[in-house]
Amino acid sequence: MDRERRNGAGRSDERAQLTVDYLVGTVTFLLVIGFVFSFVPEMLVPFTNGQPAHPVVADRTASHLAEDRLAAEPGVLDDDAVEAFFDGADDAADLRDELGVSEPIRVTVTLDGPAERLERGPDPPREFGETTVTRRTVLYDDETCELVVEVW
Repeated sequence: MDRERRNGAGRSDERAQLTVDYLVGTVTFLLVIGFVFSFVPEMLVPFTNGQPAHPVVADRTASHLAEDRLAAEPGVLDDDAVEAFFDGADDAADLRDELGVSEPIRVTVTLDGPAERLERGPDPPREFGETTVTRRTVLYDDETCELVVEVW
């Protein structure tokens, strides 16, 4: 009969919700809401930019130049091939055609060494996140240089 005993409001005294239970539920709920508000926008950032990044194009172009087009052997650049490539027309369309890159993508190629810097292509945008950059360390004219391909 004790189990059936009820207080004046019609509730059982055995199964009351404690303040601690309420507090744990509220804190858990607020932590989940905080997690959602802090991480969901970061997960959506790659899809909100108007122009997509082109990491595959940049990587393939850098590999093509460092291992085939400008190379005497992989990683070692041929002096004549480098001079012919960087003396070519600085027109963006010509460079895209030479490298086999499709129309809306723009490319800049830079060979940065301790003695000289060779560059071909239009100036890339300087805003953060608008370009994809791939670097290859190569040997040119008996010096270690960095071949940089920027794509946007």
